[in-house]
Amino acid sequence: MIILIPIACLLSSVGVLVWLDQSMAEHQHWVEHTQKVRLETSALLKNLVDAETGVRGYGLTRRPEFLQPYHIAIVQIPSFLADLQQLVRDNPPQVARLRAIEALITENLALLEDKLLLKQQLNQPLITNPLLAEDPASTENLYLWLQEGKETMDQTRQAIDTFALEEEQLLSDRQQRLELYHRVNSLVLILSVLVGVTSGGFAIHLFLQLHRELASREERLQTTNIELAQAYDRLERFTANASHELRAPISAVLSNAQVGLMAIDHDQPRQRLEKIVRLAKSMSSLVNDLLFLARHENITDKRSLHSFDLRAALSTTSTSATCPSPLPYPSQEWQTQNHNPVQLDYELPNHPVIIRGDVDLIQQVIANLLSNAYRHTPPGGQITVSLQTINDRATIEVADTGIGISPEALPYIFERFYREDHARSKATGGFGLGLAIVQQIVQAHQGRIDVISEVGKGSRFRVSLPVASTEQKS
Repeated sequence: MIILIPIACLLSSVGVLVWLDQSMAEHQHWVEHTQKVRLETSALLKNLVDAETGVRGYGLTRRPEFLQPYHIAIVQIPSFLADLQQLVRDNPPQVARLRAIEALITENLALLEDKLLLKQQLNQPLITNPLLAEDPASTENLYLWLQEGKETMDQTRQAIDTFALEEEQLLSDRQQRLELYHRVNSLVLILSVLVGVTSGGFAIHLFLQLHRELASREERLQTTNIELAQAYDRLERFTANASHELRAPISAVLSNAQVGLMAIDHDQPRQRLEKIVRLAKSMSSLVNDLLFLARHENITDKRSLHSFDLRAALSTTSTSATCPSPLPYPSQEWQTQNHNPVQLDYELPNHPVIIRGDVDLIQQVIANLLSNAYRHTPPGGQITVSLQTINDRATIEVADTGIGISPEALPYIFERFYREDHARSKATGGFGLGLAIVQQIVQAHQGRIDVISEVGKGSRFRVSLPVASTEQKS
């Protein structure tokens, strides 16, 4: 379609120019035709005048050389009349006028021939022309006859002038029309150039736009391919990690159950069964986290969205948020941490901070961040929870003085099952799903989560959520 635009404009311009050239050629032919008729008419009148002049000259001088134009004229006049008849055959009024002119010319030529014969007789002696000598009235008749010939010649000239005037008018009309076609042709040529330049520019613009669109599509396709590759990589890691996390407790459950069945000591089966219970609870927690991630993929139930004060959600979470639940693999470090809890401080504003969302999910975000801070903060450390409003955004910040996160691990901490140190994470009881759940809930509430951390000095997680508008509050 883009290529057809300039081609269509070019073909249209060429077609119009060809039609104008043909029309101009046709009108030029008729102009030349009319000019030829005018020239033929002028030549006819000239020969008629030459014939009359030759006869008069002979009559005055009695010298035969004056008759040469007469003899030439009487030979050429029929030829000119035949040419004019052929030229004006398509113009009936001019054909009628030419027939009248031909009759008058024939009459004039006959009169001129009679005059010439009379003048030749007058040149003879009176003895040989007894009629002129004996009858005085014959001389008067002669002059009347000559006067009649003069009137016939005047009529012929007037008829030829009328014929020529009609041809002049026709020539003028055709020349004006030809000039009009010349102007139209120039105008069409200019318009064709303008249309050609415009259509060419428009086609170039469309080509550039098409090129940009194709480049944009290619860029989006490359971005999509990268995202698919990343998603596939995450899915592969998720599947491997999930399989590993589920296989380990199942193997422990199976081994403890088998040992408990084979043991003879009555105390030993009880310990085994307690361990099985802890492992089953751990597996149940893992499965619940996986189900949550699967069911809340950036989607929140509209019916659960309400406006609430974020301060109350923080207070409620702080009263229920304690150290993590018992671990499937008790350790000396965890027992020490239970006897030396960390210090938890809150910095909340005096005014209410209203947001719109699912209060249970937001409380889970805060609980997961606090639980994560508890796990990675050594005994005697400090955790600070603060809330403030910045530019219509509610910002929750959970800071700890824990072990921190290495710069190499920061880009991956929100991925599912990612743990910087698997041995240490297993000792503190984490599966690597808490931060993934936090990020998913925050994104579902049109928020964002950022982290700043330094190894050995602690981490600072900052959650930003939109403040509810006046209509949402009402």
